[in-house]
Amino acid sequence: MQLLRLIYAGLLKKAIVASFWAKILANKNKNSWLRQWRKSLGLTQKRAAALLGLKHRMIQNYESGTHEVPRYVRLSCYAIGQCVVDFDANGPTKSDDLAKVADILRDK
Repeated sequence: MQLLRLIYAGLLKKAIVASFWAKILANKNKNSWLRQWRKSLGLTQKRAAALLGLKHRMIQNYESGTHEVPRYVRLSCYAIGQCVVDFDANGPTKSDDLAKVADILRDK
């Protein structure tokens, strides 16, 4: 009986560890879009963080999958991807070209 308990405890521990790593790997893949988005605009992690109003470390955390990307960051990335360079009472200020958006954002 003791042997069965030890085997069961060992299998349970392995299952918990496997589940933990599966979640970590799933988070990494889930946030891979952020790195692709940043690189598509030619931005460094530092520059992307500044544009999004974040600390550089948060971009690292999001891209590595240790933190989930919050909705406001996802929406900001989407807006920039839609060529929105600013938003105020008059509505969005857009550029015609995504490459121009990256240039405008780099200059700010």
